[in-house]
This record gives sequence, C-alpha cells and structure tokens, in this order.
Amino acid sequence: MESKFKDTSCSQTESEFVTGKIFDAHCHIYPEKIAEKASKNTGAFYGLEAAGNGTVSDLIRLENQASVCGMLVHSVATKPEQVRSINRFLSETVQQHSDRMIGFGTMHPESTDLKGDFELLLESGLSGVKMHPDIQGFAVDSCPMRKIWELCLNAGIPVLIHTGDSRYHFSNPDQVVPVLRDYPDLRVIGAHFGGWSVWREAMEKLCGF
Repeated sequence: MESKFKDTSCSQTESEFVTGKIFDAHCHIYPEKIAEKASKNTGAFYGLEAAGNGTVSDLIRLENQASVCGMLVHSVATKPEQVRSINRFLSETVQQHSDRMIGFGTMHPESTDLKGDFELLLESGLSGVKMHPDIQGFAVDSCPMRKIWELCLNAGIPVLIHTGDSRYHFSNPDQVVPVLRDYPDLRVIGAHFGGWSVWREAMEKLCGF
C-alpha cells in the first residue's frame, strides 16, 4: 500500500494524534444512474441512513474531508447477469483513480459461467473479490460459495466477506469457521470485525484464525 498511494492525495490533519495515513478498506460505489437508489437500499437493509449518494465523486468528497489517502472500492451483484457490468464499472473507476483506489470485484454463486466471470475479473485488473452472503442469499460455507473460494485460492487473491448478522444465518461465525478451516491458505478479510451484529460470537469463534 505504501508505494501505491501518493502523499499529495492526503491533506494534513490538524490533529496532533493522527500521525499516519488513513486507508478506508470498505467503500461501496455505484454508477451514477443508479447510485442514489442503490445507496439508499443498502442503508435500508441495515436500518441506516446512507452517508453520501453512492457516486464515486461523492465518495472522494467525503474521503477528502476525512483526510483519507486510499480506498478499497467494491459493489455487490444481486443477480448473475450483473457481475460483468459491475466489474467493468469498478475496473474503469480504479483505472481513473489509480493513485488512491484499489478495486475488489464481485461474483455470483448462481452464474452459469463462474470461471469466465472470474477470468474477466482478473483480466480487468481488480485485486480481489468482495462477497455479501446476506444480500446475495448464500451461506459462506455452501457449495456454490466454495466454488468461488477455490477460484480465489488458486489465483492467490484475497476475498472480502461481509460477516455477521443476527437476522440471518449466511455469514455468521458458524458459517465462516468451516471455510477458514477447509481453506487455510485462502486470504479472508472478515468485514465489520468478523461480526456485523454478533461481535461477541465473532470474538469467541474467530480469534485464532
């Protein structure tokens, strides 16, 4: 990360306590024509008000205000047919802002051409895969998801997984642990400290991995 992001992209904060650079590792972005609606829908899924309108320009505005130097950007496919267009959008966005953005692509377990989708993701220059089991409706340790984990493992790229939601049983520690055990070399980033609304359970079951 240190060599990728330029010092000039980060304004100096007035706080004497902030001595390092800030990297935002979890940024949802959407194409302008659907950004506001998609952002509101994502916020509503969690009962939260979206911070911003979901566009790339608004994300950059907010990150500049917070003196953020770099961002990991991604989006989620709710249908298989969305995968390639989303990844194309992410790739183009990252190329336009290569001094401060890294992109993780999306996959969908119901795709009829998982391998083809994945190869295009890699060819587009995206650096990993982001999956959201709760929104996509597939358990982390299900057979369809495991096919994606195997592709990522073989390619040596990391996966960012939304983890933990007390309302569902798709991404909670009980589903994550089998994946971590079965794929010890898979690089997994468990978003939200491993447990969006089940942090105590995440702490008890995921510590040590």
